[in-house]
Amino acid sequence: MPARGGVDPELWEVMPSTITWEAVTGRDAWGHFTYAAPELIDHCNVSFKLEEVLSADGTETIKAGTVIIGTTKTLSGKVIQIGINDRITLPDGVTHPRILMANSLDDETGAVHHIVVNIGLPGGG
Repeated sequence: MPARGGVDPELWEVMPSTITWEAVTGRDAWGHFTYAAPELIDHCNVSFKLEEVLSADGTETIKAGTVIIGTTKTLSGKVIQIGINDRITLPDGVTHPRILMANSLDDETGAVHHIVVNIGLPGGG
């Protein structure tokens, strides 16, 4: 098992991307989300394919793609627990897609193996 958990390092070659994750910390005086300091997550695979899916709240929406995270901790060692109101930045450094759903998938021992994040269109859709 890799030092930061997740998939075997041999599979990391198909997970070449790095994303940035900012966890929600609360809301400001105007009701907008506030975020923790950005955390880098490496060993990601980002793919795009438009599909109609159900979001975490059960409504139909358009999924723009999927981010598969092959590690369970950020580069700084923080455990990854992505919520639908958190913010991720894709490898292009500017795109913040809406997080539709994030699920941790376990291996045969019950430890988190990888994380799958379904993303919507940037800006909401």
